[in-house]
Amino acid sequence: MLKHTDILAKPQMYHDLYDAWSQKTTNQTINNWIIDVESLANTMPDIDSGLKLRGDMLEVLSEIFFNQFKSDEAVGLKDYCPVILGEDFGVDAVGINANGTKVAVQCKYKNLEPVTYSELAKTFTSGLINLQCDMLKPNSIYVFTTAFSFSSAVDKVLGGKVVKIDRNVISRKIDNNRTFWQYAYDQIFETLDQ
Repeated sequence: MLKHTDILAKPQMYHDLYDAWSQKTTNQTINNWIIDVESLANTMPDIDSGLKLRGDMLEVLSEIFFNQFKSDEAVGLKDYCPVILGEDFGVDAVGINANGTKVAVQCKYKNLEPVTYSELAKTFTSGLINLQCDMLKPNSIYVFTTAFSFSSAVDKVLGGKVVKIDRNVISRKIDNNRTFWQYAYDQIFETLDQ
């Protein structure tokens, strides 16, 4: 069962999106998922609601992703847990990486712009101070993003602390992966059926 609270706040929207995706036989790609999320965001009453929906949808997708690939040595996390709404000061979730370290997860819904160092500086600080993650260890910040790139300052300052799960990595894992999309629907359905 998924823990992100937005699923229960917008049950019909999540059910319909993931039901349609579980039934597709082609074009199950991150790029097409983004197109569908953009369409949903454009139905929201104002710009801020649309931005929030995009971010929440990505956070839910990240929870599904990390639950599905928790044993993957490159991107896996176990004990994935979204941060309580109102306590998100740069960290969207926490989890335990393959080395047994409690890590911070930041989701960034982006189109063409890169993930910036200033965005991840907030993640580093909040993870260290508010959530007691060991941010000084390697692979302590997991960034799940629809961006294609990161600013050069991210590598220069944070280096090996950041695990970059960008659009290319997500694509390699989930594009046309029918098992993943069925799992995603099953997780949404199980959450809504509680």
